[in-house]
Amino acid sequence: MEQIGSRGWAEGLMRGVLGACDPATCVREAVKRGLGGGTSVGFAGILSIGKAAAGMAAGAIEGLGSLADRTQLCVMGPEEYVAAWRRRDHTLALEGDHPLSTARNQVHAEQVLGWLRQHGPKGEVLVLLSGGASAYLVSPMGRLKREELDEVYAAIRVRGGTIEELNSIRKHCEGMKGGRLAGLARSTRVLVMSDVLGDRLDVISSGPFVADLSTCEDAAAVMRKYGLDRDFPAVLRHVSDAEHETPKRGDQRFARVTHEVLISNATAVRALQDLLREQGIEIQASVQEVRGEPKMIAQDARDVIRALKSGEGMVFGGEPTVDARHAATGARGGPSQEWVLALAKVIEECGVHATAWAFSTDGQDGNSPYAGGWLTSSMAKQARNRGFATEEFREKHDASSFLEEAAGEFFTGPTGVNVNHVACVVRTA
Repeated sequence: MEQIGSRGWAEGLMRGVLGACDPATCVREAVKRGLGGGTSVGFAGILSIGKAAAGMAAGAIEGLGSLADRTQLCVMGPEEYVAAWRRRDHTLALEGDHPLSTARNQVHAEQVLGWLRQHGPKGEVLVLLSGGASAYLVSPMGRLKREELDEVYAAIRVRGGTIEELNSIRKHCEGMKGGRLAGLARSTRVLVMSDVLGDRLDVISSGPFVADLSTCEDAAAVMRKYGLDRDFPAVLRHVSDAEHETPKRGDQRFARVTHEVLISNATAVRALQDLLREQGIEIQASVQEVRGEPKMIAQDARDVIRALKSGEGMVFGGEPTVDARHAATGARGGPSQEWVLALAKVIEECGVHATAWAFSTDGQDGNSPYAGGWLTSSMAKQARNRGFATEEFREKHDASSFLEEAAGEFFTGPTGVNVNHVACVVRTA
């Protein structure tokens, strides 16, 4: 067993969480339960989109068994994962870029739409959705331009906007979101890996196959909230126009669509708890669906952290957000890395010896190359003695530089999993 606070320990937690959230495994079992015996309208094919698209597609093909050889497949995901699918017959393999869309995303999204229109009328389509699909399926409506929409989306992110706010605008500005793909197949079964807290189906991947709960008024309010109405008047006019309202509950196009969430942030939290318990750590608190700035999340946990005894821990899951408008020039980092620094500061203030750890499950934390990091009390103290203070680097949003100095960063590259962030604090003395 790796010593708590060592690199082996930190990376072991990361691997364990990813293993518990393996998209291929969960989809394989779901497909065996559902589609193995066929459907009443025939089986038309598989559409897999998002950061976990390749893994989900692999699980579906395996679950189909003998049906797989003649199954039509469209998969759109990270280039390094979808490339291998080009060797398979009956397969349309498309690359996608994230977090902002690209010109090839727009071209490939049109190909996805064409595939769905071609094969959907033949029978049931199995749709596999995971985080990242919103950026992949870029489809500006009317006279809107992809570049302008990307500026709007980036502005909301840098201001710390929520995914619900961001996707309310996406759903009213793009033609492949907000339920607009429902009804293109005779029947649609959607299996979901959720990267959204609360697992709202209309928010995950911007809800391409489900009735939308947001309205034009909601989207316009988000524009105004973040001061984007003045900078992007054309987008404001578009989302304010009732003609661009999304389909709602009761619309007949949703009559033959079903959804099932297979994996979510809660899955990752349970996995982290189990991993720590296997190491003899007693979990004293588990806080899920946390939101907001990492500093505030850490401060809210102060009393629990102070009360921890040696061998006890606290686990978190959620979506910390960073308002990076005032980041220092050249600053690098992301929500999980800032979370580690914020927790380490609280640990120091509480006067306890503990380790803070946080992980962005998609392997891409903010604008840095890292997936997350960890800090023991001694690592943080040694860095401070060298002139590196956690609060200073967190405030200028340069968490990566601090973690590099402390040797507390870890790297995965794109993981093919996306169920948001998890974190923990473990007291060691």
